[in-house]
Amino acid sequence: MDLLALSTAFVELSAYIIFINILLALFNMLPIPPLDGSKILSALLPWHAQQQYNRLMQMVQGYGIFVFFLIIFIVVQVLWAPLFSAVLSLASTFAGLSPIEFYSLLR
Repeated sequence: MDLLALSTAFVELSAYIIFINILLALFNMLPIPPLDGSKILSALLPWHAQQQYNRLMQMVQGYGIFVFFLIIFIVVQVLWAPLFSAVLSLASTFAGLSPIEFYSLLR
């Protein structure tokens, strides 16, 4: 078995794992119930704003899946290019590569 080919495959797989993990972490931070971002935002708000936010979240929870798909649509259609650039930059920093080198591993 060629160790160089194994290490190249490992590096490419690691690049994919890092990229997908960062995307999932950012997605989980969206302030939509039941994602963690809604709980974190609620904890960071002042008490009065937190009470209003919690009432709003109780009303939205019935429509959560529709809001969820609407936000996914907006993110994919409108924000994908800047989000992809930011995640690529962050992932390349974690991998210790330039964004161009990291992107070439994803191709």
